[in-house]
Amino acid sequence: MTVEVQLVDFTASGVLGAAWTATGGTFSQDGQRAYPTTPATYSRAVLVAAPNLTASTPIRGRYEVDVTLPAAFPATGVVRAGIVFAGGYAHFLWHRSSGGGSTIFDFFARNAAGTETSYFSTSVSLAAGSTTRLRADVTYNAANMVVEAKYSADGGQTFTALFLSSPSVTVWNAATGQALATMTASARTGGIVANVAGPPAYLDNYRVTDWGNLAASPSINTAPTLTTFPDFTSITVDEEDDGTAQTLSVQPSYALQCADEWVVIEHPYDGGYTATVGHQTVRRRVWNFHWDAMNVADIVAFGTLRAAVRGRQSAFTWDHPTTGETIRIKFDDEPSVSLVGPSIWQAEATVREVPADA
Repeated sequence: MTVEVQLVDFTASGVLGAAWTATGGTFSQDGQRAYPTTPATYSRAVLVAAPNLTASTPIRGRYEVDVTLPAAFPATGVVRAGIVFAGGYAHFLWHRSSGGGSTIFDFFARNAAGTETSYFSTSVSLAAGSTTRLRADVTYNAANMVVEAKYSADGGQTFTALFLSSPSVTVWNAATGQALATMTASARTGGIVANVAGPPAYLDNYRVTDWGNLAASPSINTAPTLTTFPDFTSITVDEEDDGTAQTLSVQPSYALQCADEWVVIEHPYDGGYTATVGHQTVRRRVWNFHWDAMNVADIVAFGTLRAAVRGRQSAFTWDHPTTGETIRIKFDDEPSVSLVGPSIWQAEATVREVPADA
């Protein structure tokens, strides 16, 4: 399935060029914006060829245009502006009745004689001078044409759904005067439509998105079939105590500063007292280690340990030099190492006790 976005920004000066076929009236341009000049009731410009949806079926495409309404609505006269598609027979536009008694988004078919058959409409009030993006997502099937209409008042950031309509090929032929066996027989070019009842509406950034043949995608009501059970790749996550495979073999220098860690939650009150709640039931000891003079063998062993435990990630064991107790600890921060003389290093680090069931 291919996706192609084609843009027509009305960059040429003067009237619309040879790529467009005007019906019922003429258009002119203001910078990159197109606007109708005649007549007062209906003007339509349809691209002769591209952008054109693919010819296979069923297919799905999107038609969009930015509409800037007249700076002031006329006292009398209809205001209309929007897009056409399905070869110029389908219309999706904003319609303000003469005098403003009704304001609607309307989807209808129009035949060569000018007879219009409305399929769906929704009342929406838009302010004079405001800019709105109209969007029609269209699916052409062998039996019908499904149109999902939306609009955006913030430049396409968010869209509001209006309605969903699906006239059949039979109904469509009757309304347009065509003799189509399927929708595939019609040109799927699109264009713009507007009228002049006073200050004109401006149209800009006409866009067509072609999603290609829907048959290239699995049906939404067909679940995929698994031929074999999917394989899963196992991952491992180190616990804080990873089995104590590593040991600190280079004893730190004296003095060994040690403090007990008890996490306490405190909450002060207006009465001047403070409520405290213990956040843990197991004591954890914290030491400030320092090594005053490590030789080459010591610094190599120390570096091997740091690499094996990946800094602060994993725990290791340490034998207390006075009590002989084997204690599980881990670095609380990254050790700092300094070369203080020829082949003499100093280091310091804070380590924290890791309970056996951590």
